Amino acid sequence: MPDIVENGIMFSDGIGTISEKLGDEIWQTLCNARRDSSANAVKPSAYQIRFLGYKGVVAVDKELQGIHLCLQESMNKFKDHGEEYATIEIARYVVKPNTPHLNRLLIMVLEDRGASKDTFLVLQQEVVAEARTADDSIDNFARLLESYGLCQLASTLRKLDSLDLELNPNLHQRNIDTPFLTPSASLCHQPRPASSQI
Repeated sequence: MPDIVENGIMFSDGIGTISEKLGDEIWQTLCNARRDSSANAVKPSAYQIRFLGYKGVVAVDKELQGIHLCLQESMNKFKDHGEEYATIEIARYVVKPNTPHLNRLLIMVLEDRGASKDTFLVLQQEVVAEARTADDSIDNFARLLESYGLCQLASTLRKLDSLDLELNPNLHQRNIDTPFLTPSASLCHQPRPASSQI
């Protein structure tokens, strides 16, 4: 399919559609591969795929009948002539809304639609403040990691917290003395090179 472009801005980059019937077949295959057959899972409304040099996300379109996969031109990342071996690789399936993350392209689109630059600067300052205070406590560090989806490491930190270990301990806690968990502290106290001093 041709991409949707308006005023020089592409709105369909990496996003295609899939018929409900093909989506059901993919979901059934994924369920069959799981031990629990995905008994309590929710059927996805979108899939992140790779297929014959195309990659991106396809959303289920109930208006498409039969077996159909509609891909945007922007999803074609390289030429692949192996049609006889064509398989749809599922990188990820989507069963609930994801947390959005601002990037340069999304900010440009939002600014073009009238969003104030000051809004993005405030959000940037908040994120920088969170990063600078991450090593104040295990809880701060764990919350920051969880906000970026690094839940396994955050879980390990919370276990350390339950053992009364802390980055900046009080009288009842023990110190975790490792540069790995206090990166900003170790960087802040290093002397600056002579060439950068004015």
